[in-house]
Amino acid sequence: MNCRIASNEVLSLISDIQDRLNDLKKWDFSDKSNSEEILYDPLRQAKAVFDSLLANDSANAQNNESPLGLQPHLKDEKPKSFQSAEQDPEENTMAPASDNRPLPFMLVHISSDQRYLFVNQSYANWLGLDSSEMVGRHISDILPEEIYRTYLPLIQRVLSGEEVISCITFPSGDRLKYQDITLIPQLDESGSTIAYFAVIKDITDHKLNDDELRRSKMELEERVAWRTKELELANSALERSRDYLDMIINSISDPIFVINREHRLVLVNAAFCRLMSLPKEDLLGEEVHDFCFSREMADDHWQRNEEVFNSRRETVVEEIHSYSPGAPATVLIKRIPIIDSDGKWLIVGIIRDITDIKKAQERIRFQADLLEQVHNTVIATDLEGNIIYWNKSAETLLGWKSEEAMGKNIAETVVPEWGLDKMNRVISDLIKDRGNWDGEFYFKKKDGSTVPFHQCFSSIRDGRGELIGLVGVAVDLTERKHIEEALKKAKREAEEAARVKSDFLANMSHEIRTPMNAIIGMTSLLLEEPLTPEQRDCIEVIETNGDALLTVINDILDFSKMENNKTVLEECQFAIAQCVEDSLDLVGINAANKGLNLAYSIDKSVPEMIVGDPSKLKQVLGNLLSNAVKFTDKGEVVVTVSAQEVDGDNVIQFEVRDTGIGIPQNRMKLLFLPFSQMEPSTSRLYGGTGLGLAISKRLVEMMKGRIWAESSEGTGSSFHFTIRAPAVKLKFDSPAATSQMIGRRVVIIVDNETTRRILCKQICDWGMIPLTTSSAWEAIQCIQRGGVDIAILDTDLLDNSGLELAEEIQRCMRTMPLLLLTTRGKQVPDGYSHLTKPLKPTQLHRALSDILPNSSEKEIRKEPVKKEKPQISPLRILLAEDDMPSQWVAQKMLKRLGYRADTACNGSEVLLALEQHDFDVVLMDWRMPEMDGLEATRIIRQRWPKSQLKIIALTAYALPGDMEKCLEAGMDGYISKPLRKEDLARELEKYQRDSTSV
Repeated sequence: MNCRIASNEVLSLISDIQDRLNDLKKWDFSDKSNSEEILYDPLRQAKAVFDSLLANDSANAQNNESPLGLQPHLKDEKPKSFQSAEQDPEENTMAPASDNRPLPFMLVHISSDQRYLFVNQSYANWLGLDSSEMVGRHISDILPEEIYRTYLPLIQRVLSGEEVISCITFPSGDRLKYQDITLIPQLDESGSTIAYFAVIKDITDHKLNDDELRRSKMELEERVAWRTKELELANSALERSRDYLDMIINSISDPIFVINREHRLVLVNAAFCRLMSLPKEDLLGEEVHDFCFSREMADDHWQRNEEVFNSRRETVVEEIHSYSPGAPATVLIKRIPIIDSDGKWLIVGIIRDITDIKKAQERIRFQADLLEQVHNTVIATDLEGNIIYWNKSAETLLGWKSEEAMGKNIAETVVPEWGLDKMNRVISDLIKDRGNWDGEFYFKKKDGSTVPFHQCFSSIRDGRGELIGLVGVAVDLTERKHIEEALKKAKREAEEAARVKSDFLANMSHEIRTPMNAIIGMTSLLLEEPLTPEQRDCIEVIETNGDALLTVINDILDFSKMENNKTVLEECQFAIAQCVEDSLDLVGINAANKGLNLAYSIDKSVPEMIVGDPSKLKQVLGNLLSNAVKFTDKGEVVVTVSAQEVDGDNVIQFEVRDTGIGIPQNRMKLLFLPFSQMEPSTSRLYGGTGLGLAISKRLVEMMKGRIWAESSEGTGSSFHFTIRAPAVKLKFDSPAATSQMIGRRVVIIVDNETTRRILCKQICDWGMIPLTTSSAWEAIQCIQRGGVDIAILDTDLLDNSGLELAEEIQRCMRTMPLLLLTTRGKQVPDGYSHLTKPLKPTQLHRALSDILPNSSEKEIRKEPVKKEKPQISPLRILLAEDDMPSQWVAQKMLKRLGYRADTACNGSEVLLALEQHDFDVVLMDWRMPEMDGLEATRIIRQRWPKSQLKIIALTAYALPGDMEKCLEAGMDGYISKPLRKEDLARELEKYQRDSTSV
């Protein structure tokens, strides 16, 4: 009875377990059979050693040596796997060759769930069965019920970890049977029973012989003693191997965890601790779901674990999880159900992060799908031009299936004969230069037709950078060619439509401006005649509404210019102050009629002269000022100008502030949109096209600036805009302080705060001392105290006492100079010096210089103007106008300007008149019957040079390029209808001749 486990067998077993665990690091989770082999082969090998020991026991049985040379603490974790292994003779290469030889006792190895793991031949013979039929089956299915009930109490004891030695009795036929039975538990490292060994011997015959019974008992005791010793040795060896195995498992990079039926962690490796960012002590005993970063993830984890517990089948599942902060990871989790020594189910979980693998797979799949499903044709060839790749798009567009095209030469397959030289040249250049080629190419389809492609060829290199082929991506240009033709056609149609629109606008402008010319011209002439108040009111209504209609026409034409990108900015030098003053003059009469105070202030930072387009700047200022006056019933409209230097340019900011009705907040965002107005009721009350601000915005943007508005409903609005313009370094001749001004004390009697502030600033700049008052009483008190050199009085005081105060001052201080400030159109008594608001620095300076003592010029006193009949100018004028009302108006204006003119109704009459008489100037209407003004001008310029005859265009056209057309035809000037006397006078003054030259 000296059967022991040889030391070399134990060391061999440990070495094999180590190798198998190293293989676990390379575990392919997708192959379950492979995973079972890796996990359970070490235990299968351990059983093989056990079987070898049994063979030795069987061989020594005849020497009455004990067969109990066993290792009860070897852990068998998956009985069914062993079962299949034992039944497969190819796998179970270490099964003992002596299993078929009967032993003098029965030897059984049974799992904790009562299934046979091993039976020897004696046990099988006793039950009359083959041992292969018994392994894996439950003992209750094999043993007779009476025997099973007899064994059951002993089994319960051994499962609790107790070694059981007992003698049992059970009926067998008509007699009792006696068996001597030894049950030895097989424990795991935690001391839990995972299986047990049963050694059974029939002692029925020995029972009759006490000596034999005692001898058997002694043998059994010796066996137990020897077995205990062997178990101690085996436990010691297993303890050492367990530590070694822990070290190996902790070295595995894949996280491994074990949970019990309550989903609590009972084992984790170092990789799992790193994954959770927690030490092992904080993990063990906790529910694994507590470490999930979302409730959904925890529920999913719990459900999958439950499925494994319930089905007792291993699973390999791909999941998206986050066990730590950061982006979710794609992992494979393999869950393996096992039974511990207490018969309780556990799950071994192994986690492998496959995020990078999945991303790589997705990239590969995406690239493959892209090549296959992209609408572009993709063809690859080797260096000889043989096709090695042909995608689905190539099949669809060219007609050859992939299998038909593969291996064929690309030049012979898809290149038309007339394109072979180009293809060969491209391939040769690509191979030589290893670059890219991009251009238009034609491919031949299977049916022989050709298709235009935009082709891009590139070289293909292997991992070493060696050139191995070429790839071409081709885009079918057939549809694009059709689209290009359609676009060309649409462009021609759009250009024709634009031309028709332009012609329509020009014609409409002419048709509207021609009668407007007569209406506005006639009203201006009537207003110069003596009229009753009622007649003057009627004529002014006609003039105001005519101007409003003209504004609408101009807005539409300006907007049309911008829509067609035909607005061009001029570049010339101009004075900002003059531009602001001219803009204020445009609204001066309307502001005076409403009793509004107009004022402007220009900061010292603003350059006096800049380079830009003064007409466009006036247009923007005019739009803003017109709106300000229109929507303001009382108070003031003030223009403020400031500047700052940015990147060498001057950014000049203009502000137009009013005290009008303001703008609702819900309309602010619509201010600068075309055809956008305020509330309908407001629009009906004040009128307008809704284009002025839209035009202003585009003009400001063309001048590299921006425009915005601030407003509070009921208190007024402020419109701001900026422009960028270089300053002119030339010194502008601006008014400066004179010796007669410096130190003079000026009393300013103005109740409008803005006007008073601007006036004080200007007075101070010229070295004078301002004394401000806002009422008649304060002014009289100040003047009577003495020390005042000059008084400036606003006639529009709130109490309407301006003129009365002027008379009072004249009575008290007859020698003191007095300057009155009035609004346009207001009558001033004779004998007073006065200026019209808004105040202009140049005019104010001149007026002060005139009325202050020691002036070199006479004191300015307003004398009654005597109307003198204008003398006839020697300038000889020919008026070409076919519209009789317009002709009559022009004649009247010329007469009042002192000119006399002959008339013609068309171009032919103009030529005839020029042949018969000498003229200095021709006022030429553009559109006339028989021969228009442009054609007539071209003929005139062939016979009369510019030095001899000047031609001024009169036209109701006002579209972009009209002036250029006139100048190109040979004209010298341009006046747009409706004709205004001021414009006509200004233009004719350029060509005025001395009467002596007649």
